[in-house]
Amino acid sequence: MTQTNPFAIRRGSGITLALRTKFLLFTVLLAVCSLRGGESESSQKEDESPADHLPAHIKRITWFGERADWSHDGKRILFLEKTFGDVYEVERATSVIRPLTHHYRHHGYTRALYLASGDILLSGPEEFDPQKPGDARAQCWLSVLDKSLTKPAAPLGTKCSEGPAVSRKRMHIAWTHVSAQYPDQMEKGSSRMLEADIVYEEGKPKLANQRVILDSHDLPFRCTLETQNLVPPHEKSLT
Repeated sequence: MTQTNPFAIRRGSGITLALRTKFLLFTVLLAVCSLRGGESESSQKEDESPADHLPAHIKRITWFGERADWSHDGKRILFLEKTFGDVYEVERATSVIRPLTHHYRHHGYTRALYLASGDILLSGPEEFDPQKPGDARAQCWLSVLDKSLTKPAAPLGTKCSEGPAVSRKRMHIAWTHVSAQYPDQMEKGSSRMLEADIVYEEGKPKLANQRVILDSHDLPFRCTLETQNLVPPHEKSLT
């Protein structure tokens, strides 16, 4: 007959009891948290949103829009109506909104950014098929809209993948090409980052001093490059 160590039984029972107690406390705590969360959710009406109860330091200035860009003086905000939509500008002090691209025909824009001159750099397709919006987004071209809003945007003659980077000090931009945009020039799956100045000849904008900053082939790993911002204040580096 095998003898059982009574001390081992008491010790094991204590461990089991402790584990059960901890589990019970955890279960109760979880239930209380769930109840509080339910009370918080139920206090918000079905027809309300978090935007209906903003803190004092946040103010709604439009009821639509995306891709906002502040003017250099901080008085206006440039934004898109939607992807492949028109471009608008809102005055911060008055919340007055005005359309900037209603005076000519286009296929909508994916980016709009203030240039140092006050003119606007745009990125958008030359054609758009509602059944294939991805194709239009992959084939966007850069253009410049004169701040006078008296004429259509002037093309710069280059495509741009996603968003360009714009200098806030000088007429200088950086942007990205992907192989799908230039299949005859670039190896499939590759990408490259470029930079150039924007100059005017007879009142028309054009690119000058264009050069490739970085080619994905130069990297020891595979990736798709994408420009973000020229880093202030000196703008000697690019993200």
